[in-house]
Amino acid sequence: ASTEAEHDARRPAIALSSPTQDPTDSSGNPSSPRRRRGHALAAEVAEGDALVQGCFVGVKGVTPEPACAVEGDACLDAVVVDVGRYRSRRGFAMLSEAARGYADLVQRPGVADALIIRLLMGLAIIMFRQSLALVLTYRFNLAADRLGFAFSYQAILYSIAYGALVPVLTRLRSDAALTSLGFGGMAVGSVLCAMSPSLEWFVVAMAPMVFSAAVTRTASTTLITHLVPQQEVGQMIALADIVFSVSRMTAPAVTGFLMQTLGHVAPLLCCTLAASIATIFSHVSGNRLPKVAEV
Repeated sequence: ASTEAEHDARRPAIALSSPTQDPTDSSGNPSSPRRRRGHALAAEVAEGDALVQGCFVGVKGVTPEPACAVEGDACLDAVVVDVGRYRSRRGFAMLSEAARGYADLVQRPGVADALIIRLLMGLAIIMFRQSLALVLTYRFNLAADRLGFAFSYQAILYSIAYGALVPVLTRLRSDAALTSLGFGGMAVGSVLCAMSPSLEWFVVAMAPMVFSAAVTRTASTTLITHLVPQQEVGQMIALADIVFSVSRMTAPAVTGFLMQTLGHVAPLLCCTLAASIATIFSHVSGNRLPKVAEV
């Protein structure tokens, strides 16, 4: 406290002894308007410093200034409330802006059809993945180690499809045609898995299902990025992921319910139904999707 007092006591002396002190007129004010504004600003800053220091001293209780302390607390509370309200309004505005952006995207030609295709694809793929674990466990009575080998085999099939099959097909056919072709292969593969009499046949039937799923997912993802301008691709991918997340939430529950009520084959047949509907829908809507993608 003594150091701060000594520092404050030296400030007027430094100001008076400054060699660049502004000249004044007969009344003692600065001679030019610019210098007068500078002195006024300095006076306001000094007054603000004194007010802040007084409020601080009042809050700390060094000197009895309860009015200043209460006023400072009230001001601080008001600032905190205003900041909270500002952040709430800003967050709500950002959500509203995002919702309006998604609504504008859906109104573009072909986007709604692509999102429906994305939803059906998610249902078929997620239901097959869930059915794979349940069927191998309850139908073929696989132990934990053999179940792990089955999932590793599925991952190997996906790697082969993405590394060798998809690059070749994307150079030969359009994205809309590959989407329809992939859904048809998924329908056939899921039927073969459902009708497999043994584990060996089931493992063989997994190959066309996994290959078709890889082709469909790649083609549909490429398709949705071509339906919008370049600056809206990120927002379009986010909207497609939201739609795909709906299938992630619903497909496991539907798969478990169907297997519990209708048996082991029911989820795979439901996967076939979803893939068949997606095949027809993508073929019907595919007449206008390539035209939009070429623009």
